[in-house]
Amino acid sequence: WNGVRLEHWTSAVEQGNHAAIRLLKGKEVGDLAHLPYVWSDQFEMRFQIAGHVQPGDDMHVCHGSLDATDDPRFLALFGRAGRLVAAVGNKRPRQLMAVRKLLAAGASFEEAIAANT
Repeated sequence: WNGVRLEHWTSAVEQGNHAAIRLLKGKEVGDLAHLPYVWSDQFEMRFQIAGHVQPGDDMHVCHGSLDATDDPRFLALFGRAGRLVAAVGNKRPRQLMAVRKLLAAGASFEEAIAANT
């Protein structure tokens, strides 16, 4: 995720927490391993994005549908070169938080799909 600048309060909180821990414990803590995560409320919707989507990434909608007008909830996973690289969801917080853990663990795209069927 190097070079990706996220101006979202979640990123600021994670950086502040890491700085405080490193101040108290020293260099043994290591560098911040930042996983991009943002969310936004848009009227009746709450979009959450974890990871970094790029043009050409593979997409698999595993919960809900992008076409549903009666129930707009969904979770879509994104993969690149066989690796899980991102997830985007609307009103699927539990599922998206589980996918954040898979992203942090370096899960494959297939593993993530299998975990969300």
